[in-house]
Amino acid sequence: MARPRPSRAPSEVFGCVLTAALAVAFLVVLKPHVSRLPFMMHLRGLRTVGDRLNEHGDAARGRLAPGFRAAAVNYPPGRVTLVGMKWEKRLDVYAADTEGQQAHYVTSYPLLGASGGLGPKLRYGDRQVPEGIYAIEALNPNSSFHLSLRLDYPNAFDRGMGRKDGRDNLGRDIMIHGGRASIGCLAVGDEAAEDLFVLAADAGLANTDVILTPVDFRKTELPSAVSLAGWAPELYGTIRSRLHRLPLPDRQAAPVDDEAERTVGERIREFGPAARGRLEPYFRLHGLGYPPERVTLLGLKHERVLELYAGGASGGLRFVRRYPVLAASGDLGPKLRYGDRQVPEGVYRVTSLNPNSICHVSLRLGYPNAFDRAMARQDGRDDPGRDIMIHGGRVSIGCLAVGDEGAEDLFALVYHVGPADTEVIISPVDFRTTRTPSIRDLPPWADELYEDLEQRLARLPHPPDSL
Repeated sequence: MARPRPSRAPSEVFGCVLTAALAVAFLVVLKPHVSRLPFMMHLRGLRTVGDRLNEHGDAARGRLAPGFRAAAVNYPPGRVTLVGMKWEKRLDVYAADTEGQQAHYVTSYPLLGASGGLGPKLRYGDRQVPEGIYAIEALNPNSSFHLSLRLDYPNAFDRGMGRKDGRDNLGRDIMIHGGRASIGCLAVGDEAAEDLFVLAADAGLANTDVILTPVDFRKTELPSAVSLAGWAPELYGTIRSRLHRLPLPDRQAAPVDDEAERTVGERIREFGPAARGRLEPYFRLHGLGYPPERVTLLGLKHERVLELYAGGASGGLRFVRRYPVLAASGDLGPKLRYGDRQVPEGVYRVTSLNPNSICHVSLRLGYPNAFDRAMARQDGRDDPGRDIMIHGGRVSIGCLAVGDEGAEDLFALVYHVGPADTEVIISPVDFRTTRTPSIRDLPPWADELYEDLEQRLARLPHPPDSL
């Protein structure tokens, strides 16, 4: 007869659980490189490079195959060069069977998003795409922009010129990625990002380099009006030399997706009925007709939501609905200067609607307002910043991203209500439920700003508790 197994004392069970918990903490926190192992990434709900290759590899290789056949280069190639051209808004792919062989043109992709102008990147926050010769240091299978290839910016030349100029923070996190919008990186669309991700993985990161150039120096020179640092001729000499080793495309390159601009009216005809269909049930639920006579949008930074209130020409406003803020850079506290990545805080008007935003559609706010300008003069700040929007997409620098559908709703709503009857309040916290937060390094006039915001929020009804 089998002898019964003795039961474990509670203290022994607790000890086992504690040991396991500490082991997981050690793996995830104390050993970050272990947390990037496939089993740890899956445990955290993330996908690995291998997962993405299994997901997109066959389709991407199928799209790349015609270009490799035409170039008479085997796949996967032994060497890959990507050439991103700012002026031409195009990224060309070149490949060779082995290192040292002549590279051949394979295919091209349009650049759908690339901020800044011609000229190299100089510092963090200048919104410039770098210019130079870069390696790909990593593939990101969990990018906010579908997939991305991380470049090794700043490279040795960038760092050397930064030291020479006395520039401390040159910036970082430069990618080639999916999507249609980008700040300081190159957006090539999701399908193209899949192709490049798979190509770089198959060829090997060590065998792939990237040339970022202001213009195609094989065909044109830089416009004379571009203001450049004194060391730029050395940089452009290196880029020009590399480009001249690559043949010009010997067949028709992929057309650049330079979509004709659309008017506000065309956008309203395009998605206005759908936006109205999404909004009207909320308005009926709260006893309001659509469109209303006036609107207040309340952006709450800490809570990461944008609330919609509406009402008649007189009388109080009613809560209608809430949108999640999918991206808002910076911290709690007002915007002080250009490039600080802060979302402003204050009361603003919608000054215009942009039907051709790189972030789908957008509402431009009247920042800086009179108070912002007065405080900037008082502090001796020359440039408090500009170009603050509520827009689509899922990424933003200094603005509020509410997703494409949310942006369509608000775009159509403000079109019907009118910018003059649309108020936008941006607050660090919901002062109706939260006391003034402890924020470091606030300017002395912040108390006046926050007192005004607190009074304005007190006049707005609380959203239902069920939200």
